[in-house]
Amino acid sequence: MRLAASPERGTSLKEKEQALLASQRECESLRRDLDLVERRLSAISPPQAQSPDISLDLSGVTLLYVGGRANQVPQLKDLTERTGARFLHHDGGIEHSSGLIPGLISRADHVFFPIDCVSHDAVATIKRLCRMTGKTYQPLRTASLASLLSALAGIA
Repeated sequence: MRLAASPERGTSLKEKEQALLASQRECESLRRDLDLVERRLSAISPPQAQSPDISLDLSGVTLLYVGGRANQVPQLKDLTERTGARFLHHDGGIEHSSGLIPGLISRADHVFFPIDCVSHDAVATIKRLCRMTGKTYQPLRTASLASLLSALAGIA
């Protein structure tokens, strides 16, 4: 015997689907806004001129950032170094040899990579080498200053 769906159940499902779509649109809009703000900030002032208060103390920590956008590397480096940490970068194999990743991981205390801007091969290498060496790695939601800052706050 098959039961017919009640009108409330169908409406509820439809409302949930509409709420999900609205939430996805809002998320995408916020992501575009964040990208726009970061591009504008990068264009307005060089990294050395930006001086938001970074109250994180990561002195003595070495961080490796793999992937990301080449034009953002100076801002990522500046942000990291203002916490007292040392910044290492590898582009994930675009121009830098992927053979350099093992040596960089051996020098790093923590490894970060943005999931939206890194090669699958680089991620596989990072995960394998970090497991072998006992190093921590953290995928970042986006290749943005905000994602890196959030990750830095998490290890501080």
